[in-house]
Amino acid sequence: MSQPIEIRRNVIKFLYEFFKEKPFNYMKIGELCSKLGVEEKDLQWNLEYLAQNGYIVGSMHKVLGSAHYIEKVKISSSGIDLIEDPSEFNRTFPDIQINVMIEKILINLQQEIENSSIPDEEKKTLLSEVKKLSEHPIVSNILSSLLLKITGIS
Repeated sequence: MSQPIEIRRNVIKFLYEFFKEKPFNYMKIGELCSKLGVEEKDLQWNLEYLAQNGYIVGSMHKVLGSAHYIEKVKISSSGIDLIEDPSEFNRTFPDIQINVMIEKILINLQQEIENSSIPDEEKKTLLSEVKKLSEHPIVSNILSSLLLKITGIS
């Protein structure tokens, strides 16, 4: 099973591409499941999350017993605005690959500092600064944007 953020990220990306081709059409959930390789039970609650946050609209519910299910869906104007702003999209739905790359970069930076010939007190200060920077959301966004540009991952 995919991670929820990965499912949501892929749903928004796929619905955006679908919207560009067929802006007035809704995507049937069965087709969306098939295209994304996700089981309907995993997709349903992620779609509800996206709908509650305004990223998708026009979902229709059908009742089976006492349960409601989303039957059709399309991206909303808020979803379009989100995906057309790569920094915000990646902040809201971070790419797992990008997060792993950022972690590796920070680990390598820490190792380089530790293995350097600079005085221990300076190493300690630098390591502390790297830790602070790595936790700052703006730095995380900058690193994500740079990695996206360098790698071409989208």
